[in-house]
Amino acid sequence: MSVSLPWDWSLWLALHLLPEAERHSAKDLLDALNTLDRYAKQFGTDLALFDFSASNDKQGWDFIAARDGAITVYNFRKMLDRVTSLLHLCPTLQAKTSREKLRLLKNKFDHRIPAMSVRSGVAHAAEFAGALQSHALLINKAFVYLSNNLQGRKYIATVNKRVVTYDISSATLDLLNAITQELREYITAAWPKNPWP
Repeated sequence: MSVSLPWDWSLWLALHLLPEAERHSAKDLLDALNTLDRYAKQFGTDLALFDFSASNDKQGWDFIAARDGAITVYNFRKMLDRVTSLLHLCPTLQAKTSREKLRLLKNKFDHRIPAMSVRSGVAHAAEFAGALQSHALLINKAFVYLSNNLQGRKYIATVNKRVVTYDISSATLDLLNAITQELREYITAAWPKNPWP
């Protein structure tokens, strides 16, 4: 009878196959990959709260879910940067990976979600409201500032004279899960293989 372990257990068991100088960073890399998965699950919880509030007329809960979702996608994006940094500290793994592949994964995310800007709109809403000339759009000689604006599933904020948005939707959740899965498969392929099953 064979036992199937989760993907990361097989990597943990093969950690000793990496040079000793790289093991700590490789362990941190595994933790970072698990954290990406936790952020994707957290976004799923935000989405569930958003959907619950919409179907049960719980006014205000949708904003809570959308704001937390914005922070969650920001943290997800920052963790993608951490994975890249940790790979650079593991020459054995880096030799079997491509910077271009990692760049494409980040671009895939950035193309759909301006996470850094959306997070700023959530985290600094009061500051931005007090500095309209710096952050609001000037339209027909009037300042337009959007904060905590939700139109359907689209969270909208004005940051540095730009309108930034993200969707609290299953499409965003699918993107987070797809990037996490692609990255896991990519790192797993680069990891040394245990000689025993």
